[in-house]
Amino acid sequence: MECDGCTLCCNLIAVPWMDSSPGKWCKECIPGKGCNIWQTCPDKCKEYECSYRQVEKCSTDLRPDKIKILFEKVSDDIFFGLNHPDYNLTKLALKQIGAFTKQGFSVVISNHKEKDVKLFLVKGHIKNQVIQKVKQRIKEANDSTIIHN
Repeated sequence: MECDGCTLCCNLIAVPWMDSSPGKWCKECIPGKGCNIWQTCPDKCKEYECSYRQVEKCSTDLRPDKIKILFEKVSDDIFFGLNHPDYNLTKLALKQIGAFTKQGFSVVISNHKEKDVKLFLVKGHIKNQVIQKVKQRIKEANDSTIIHN
């Protein structure tokens, strides 16, 4: 899928090489349009794909800017979702979380505030192990686009 005007990652993700912190718009982002310097922006930005972009066919209703949450697949059995502190989980986001859990994925949702982490565990998954996998994914992302810091 293509972004088609979704720029939520430009707000939610820390992009150190663009001096962008989480929860603030990247200085090169035109919200709702795209990157002002896309043709010359760093490859690390171009290479980032949220779970929406990784799916060939997906309802545009599930685009991150519409459901107000950015999902990333952390492992074969875990999705991590990042939402803005000002947004509550939308009905569509909750529906997507439900679809993930029905498929056997645990889901961890955060808004950059550790105390606001929400867990949707599937049977057989252990809370501490799921959180550890998410933390490991975050650690591995240190020199790439960071979905959470």
